[in-house]
Amino acid sequence: MTHRDTILTALRRELDAVERALVVMHETPDGTARVLLSHERIVTLLGEAQHQGYDVAAEANRVDFLTRQLHGRAERVVALVERHGSEQVAALPVWHAIVALAAERRTTRRRRLMLIVGGIVALAVLIFGVLPAVFPPTPTADTSALSRLVLEGDLTVALERARDEAAAYPADRDAALWVAALEQAQGIGDPATRWERARALEPDDAAFLFNRANILLQLNLIDDAEADGRRLAELPAVAAFGWLIIGGAAEQRGDAAAAEVAFTRAAELAEAAGDAETQALARVRLGLLLQTLPPVVAPTPTP
Repeated sequence: MTHRDTILTALRRELDAVERALVVMHETPDGTARVLLSHERIVTLLGEAQHQGYDVAAEANRVDFLTRQLHGRAERVVALVERHGSEQVAALPVWHAIVALAAERRTTRRRRLMLIVGGIVALAVLIFGVLPAVFPPTPTADTSALSRLVLEGDLTVALERARDEAAAYPADRDAALWVAALEQAQGIGDPATRWERARALEPDDAAFLFNRANILLQLNLIDDAEADGRRLAELPAVAAFGWLIIGGAAEQRGDAAAAEVAFTRAAELAEAAGDAETQALARVRLGLLLQTLPPVVAPTPTP
């Protein structure tokens, strides 16, 4: 096994394990802390692979989804960890970020940071794949910091960074998508031509809609993302992914009932297509959603 294989195998194994653990982390005293420790190991592995120039775009999307899931449930994560002591995670950067987010939400309550995709973004590898291991990696734009800048509200800085990357890598689809999406979020440019460059770099309709919808969701452009999801849902080969995007948009709006319907539909379509991995991820999304719902109280029988 090559050194590259060793890095990628370890990274994917850690991701598979932590995605399962994320759903049940609340069930054991140290479950949440172990997820945070796994996150740190994964970030280290990803950084090493990126430093060596390997194409790990799909794995980076999965890490981004994991990070955004932890950030999105910051208050619950803090409560679970502190209930059993936070000593083992006290030095982790992700823990400090989560604590800061939880404190902000407790004091301001001005907005909900619904960061979904992960799971949706992680599914990109299932549709479009990555370069075979025997080929050398193609130079690509570094858009990994853009999600963090968006999370921090630095849209102007994010747009500058995206434009720099697009200029350095004019054939990079993701950089072009980010430029157009950030311009749309800030009302910059001509709406009629905003997406032309990104569209020209991605001739596949499904791939373009899928990737654009993921970025639009991160920017809280929910209606536009849902519209792309509904277009995907009309394409039989990728309908399950369209319903995942529709569910993510509904969840981000706070419409849990509509999100539950959409994630269930995604799982059903994936099962019918024999796509076990997509079906499992759709059920993970559904499970995460149901965990956030208040318990149903049965009515008291009338004597």
